[in-house]
Amino acid sequence: MADKKKRILPPVTLAESYQLCRERVRHRLGDWIWTTGNVDGETRNHLYALTALTVRTEKLCDIHLARAAREEMLEDLREDFRNNFMEEESTDQFPALLDTMNRYPIPQQYFHDIVAAADMCIRIDQFSNFDQWLQMGCRLGGGTLLSAVPILGFEKPGFEDAAIKLGQAIYLTRLLNDIADEIQKLEFFLPREDLVTFQVDLKHHNPSRPDPAMLALLDCMVERIERLYHEGGELLDYMALDGRRVLTTVVAVSWSLLLKIKRDPKSVLLAPAELSASDRWRFRLKHILGLEDAVEVLNAGSGHGHS
Repeated sequence: MADKKKRILPPVTLAESYQLCRERVRHRLGDWIWTTGNVDGETRNHLYALTALTVRTEKLCDIHLARAAREEMLEDLREDFRNNFMEEESTDQFPALLDTMNRYPIPQQYFHDIVAAADMCIRIDQFSNFDQWLQMGCRLGGGTLLSAVPILGFEKPGFEDAAIKLGQAIYLTRLLNDIADEIQKLEFFLPREDLVTFQVDLKHHNPSRPDPAMLALLDCMVERIERLYHEGGELLDYMALDGRRVLTTVVAVSWSLLLKIKRDPKSVLLAPAELSASDRWRFRLKHILGLEDAVEVLNAGSGHGHS
């Protein structure tokens, strides 16, 4: 079989690469860019470089795209890694990512772990058990937060375990919030072992009138993710002030979404939970005023503030 023809990408300058990362992140996250409003522009650029990789990887986890298309996109991503990190080419987002890695103590393996999440999502037909959820969260959420901590600033070593757990909690909250737009996602994302344990019958699932078994399963998933937030909350003890502010705001938003699912699990079977306009403004105002520490879920781990 002939080798796949090498893609030819236009070279970019470092400044152009950072701009591409900013555009990619802003397109995906939109208004939530304000969560990094308290850090300087250079730090934000490095966060954009990292987050752009996560955004690109998440796209490969979209089960609505054909597997063959996702496999091709993953190989393109890996090729970009090889060309830019080994052959020192300057294309796409990678000059910015490489520059960020060289400026901070971020092992290149963390970036590869993020991309490995896409490979896992493509290879499996359905999550078998919650351990696979944790593995997915470790690669995508944990890998992202592990890489972000050095950029945001930490005051002492040993943050890795807490960063992984908190990263898992944030990512798995998004995953749980996004499972139920249709039955296809339920069948892929909900662990098969849990469906059997809770005796959930997806063939007769009615999102408008879910049976008690489905609601019990959702309660269990929420409880598992809650534990990750509490276990990872001690990460704030390792962070410098500015990084702590960013992280606390991100956690506060994610935790609030999980609480919405907990209070009304039926609703997430119809549409993803969203924060109201007043909630969004409240979080933004707290961030502007430096009042981010009042987050319930972080109390047990860090002792920073009370809600």
